[in-house]
Amino acid sequence: MEEKLSIDFWNSWIPEIKSVCENSKTLCLAIFSDTGDLLAVNDAMSLLFLDSPKESLVNPDFETISKIDSVVIPLFEGITTMSRVIPNSARKGHTANLFYDSSPTSEMREKIYESG
Repeated sequence: MEEKLSIDFWNSWIPEIKSVCENSKTLCLAIFSDTGDLLAVNDAMSLLFLDSPKESLVNPDFETISKIDSVVIPLFEGITTMSRVIPNSARKGHTANLFYDSSPTSEMREKIYESG
């Protein structure tokens, strides 16, 4: 059985992982406040957003996500739909994992890791 990597291992690769997350063409990442304000987004995810990133989440929508009362990690795992439709293509779902961090040292936030 394969052993899981320790947090020390991941911490030693933070600059490289950060670079991949920021520059990936396939990994989409957005961080929202609990009120839906966009705190951070990488280039790939920004392509899926319309004028209002919060309103770009269609299924599940931000309101639904923000009402989930769970300590399960991830908060949601499944197919999401974004409102952005690229010309000459059909709207499609994206595999997503949604996380919630309620640690006292940070704002409540939602992390969306999505790959299309």
